[in-house]
Amino acid sequence: MNDKEKIIRDIIKKESLRMIKESQASFLVESSTELESNTKIRMKKINEYINLLEKNLEKLNNEEKSAMDKEDYLTLKDIKKNQLSELTSMIKSYEQKMELLNLQKSELETEFADVDTKGAGIFKNQEISEFNAENFQKGWGLRIETQNYYVDLVKQMEDTNNFKVVNSNINGLKPGFVTRVPMLSIGGEGTLSVYRHAGGNKYEELEKPLVIRNIKKMYKNPQ
Repeated sequence: MNDKEKIIRDIIKKESLRMIKESQASFLVESSTELESNTKIRMKKINEYINLLEKNLEKLNNEEKSAMDKEDYLTLKDIKKNQLSELTSMIKSYEQKMELLNLQKSELETEFADVDTKGAGIFKNQEISEFNAENFQKGWGLRIETQNYYVDLVKQMEDTNNFKVVNSNINGLKPGFVTRVPMLSIGGEGTLSVYRHAGGNKYEELEKPLVIRNIKKMYKNPQ
């Protein structure tokens, strides 16, 4: 390798290390200030970061062997410095991981106590952000709320999106009416076909469907 090639190699190596350090610094700042993220997301990110550090160390270990074989003192010195830096970052990362593990343990203890206290009632009144009839079993309830209105429904049959009206403050929507509920999401809207009992097993569709706009909240199995 001539002097020009060595200079280019050193520039590339230093630039690569600089980018790695900036990435590491950015990650540590993000992890320490990411208060709104839940612990599972933060744990996933810290594990990904630790994997990156392990790969960097493995690469440096291979470069160390090459420098020893070539008896390249200056390169070996740089490698040792970078190995120390990577290992220090890894130690800090494992310390953060231990903090997250303890936090997860505390959260799980709280969740277990909640389940133990409520029993099967834990499945009641679950707030949901999206609704799909396929995820509801026969007999499960659904409550939809807007700014001024609400409707309580219960699923009638498996493999359908037919729900019976149980209660509502929407004018003209009476208990016993049946609706076909489409997929819904918080902040969105949906058009529900409405049917009233016409005797026996017959239902007739109302002329105007029910349009629900700007959904504020939805609950599975409301109490």
